[in-house]
Amino acid sequence: MKKYEILKNIRHAAASIKPAVPYLYGTVVVGLLGAVLFNLSTRNSGLVGAVWLLVTAIAMTAGAMVYFAVRKRWNKLSIKTIKGIIRSNGLRVVDEEEDTVFFRIPGSKPTYAAVFKKPQFFLRYPFYLSGDIRMARAAAYEVMDQRFMVKISIEQTNEPKKKLFANVAIETADQQTDLLRKNLLLYLQIVNSAAQLFLEKIECPASDQTAANRREGIYDPEYRWFPQLVKAVSNGRIALDALSDEEWLRKNLQQICGDAFSREWNAFRIKTINTYGCYKLFVYEFPEPREIPEARYGAVWIDTSTRHAEYYTLEYSLDNRWVLGCMTEEQHANFGSIDSPDLKRFILWILESNKEPECTLKRRDKDSEPVN
Repeated sequence: MKKYEILKNIRHAAASIKPAVPYLYGTVVVGLLGAVLFNLSTRNSGLVGAVWLLVTAIAMTAGAMVYFAVRKRWNKLSIKTIKGIIRSNGLRVVDEEEDTVFFRIPGSKPTYAAVFKKPQFFLRYPFYLSGDIRMARAAAYEVMDQRFMVKISIEQTNEPKKKLFANVAIETADQQTDLLRKNLLLYLQIVNSAAQLFLEKIECPASDQTAANRREGIYDPEYRWFPQLVKAVSNGRIALDALSDEEWLRKNLQQICGDAFSREWNAFRIKTINTYGCYKLFVYEFPEPREIPEARYGAVWIDTSTRHAEYYTLEYSLDNRWVLGCMTEEQHANFGSIDSPDLKRFILWILESNKEPECTLKRRDKDSEPVN
């Protein structure tokens, strides 16, 4: 090992230990004090055990403080630790700058950038594409509405000629090595999924086309057809009994989904029907979610005296969280999340009378200009 590398390692170790120096001094002082007390207590042997027990406890406490101080120092994020985390996850580092590490998935061409500008960590997926910048930005805004952790920027470039430059990114406040080691692959999955969805929407911009939505035959029934059905029941155009007719529901789902019905919707069933005075609750079990924001359950809550109805969903989200949602033809409301797809908790939440949404997303008309 070269001399400058040895000195570099020594300086790094010294910098890591520096925060613990006061505790080391404290340990030395406690040790000296213990020795003095021991000498003073030898005349009365009954005190020896108690004194050494006290000294040991104090020394252990000081040692623990030293350990945690050093560990905290080593757990701080830096470009060097980021590079190590990337390699430990089987990814290939291809370049490095002052605050950025560029890497690839082995056997894949796309290059990603891990950027640390204290106090923020960024995972970026930049790429070029062809197309109209207005359409690209509209698709980007739509994806950002659906993937709330992701930011997508679109710029027009001259070189390469008349290409668009897209940057799909996640921005976090991760400053600890442990957190990034745990979340890096998840961030990579989210960025890739958002980029794929963005490119699908560029190729198929009409918002009502199934191909623009994730898995074929899942999104439309859960988030478009059921809200339409609830509105039709509320308006009296469809009988209330339709909500409890599983065979009728399955026939309609089959018409919407086509070939995807036999692959995905065999699992569909009416999970439960409950009556609360003049109110009824219909809960439906959907296909097992695989992608964000597919729903595990859908539910219709209706006042049979007025036919006023609401449609709720329990949706798969990030970090295995499950969003409590409400969907109409005009907008989607997010009421927060729970940590498991627990049907009882979902039903109890529906029965609450004081639900307040954390955020809402209105659907746009085809001719409207999207805004960030």
